[in-house]
Amino acid sequence: MATPSWFVLLCVSISILAWIPASLLLGDASHLYWYAVAPLSALVSGWYYATRPAQPAAWPGLVGIATGAVMLVAVLAIVAFVRGDWADAGPWLVLGSGLGVFASSWRSPTLGAVAAATLTTVAVVAVTDPAQGQAILALVVGVAAALGAAVDLVRAEGLPRSAERTA
Repeated sequence: MATPSWFVLLCVSISILAWIPASLLLGDASHLYWYAVAPLSALVSGWYYATRPAQPAAWPGLVGIATGAVMLVAVLAIVAFVRGDWADAGPWLVLGSGLGVFASSWRSPTLGAVAAATLTTVAVVAVTDPAQGQAILALVVGVAAALGAAVDLVRAEGLPRSAERTA
């Protein structure tokens, strides 16, 4: 079975890139966006994998479900109860770590690259503390996830042969 990571990466990229305009509209209440989007993203991903005719092996499937559940609870807990610098970095650390677990479980180099990009960007933003750190994180991670989704989708589906393109 081809790696199922393209769908996770698509959900991540859409959720994160949509946060940028939402944060401008919501201002100081932009954390409220994640109360709606994190569960929605988890439900959509769960639905997608539950309805696929080919299911992953039991172990990677269980790891995926458990990791997704822990990520959801952790992000919502951070948004609800943590303030300050950890409130800014925490959800990104959860995302990067969770994608790393998915990458290892599914043996997906693309997911691993996006996880590494996420964790590296969090570290760079934490050390340099730029004025628009959250926007930088969202842009880098969102674009990396979108590119990863495209790469994995092409790998899973394959490119059409020249004869198929003209037919």
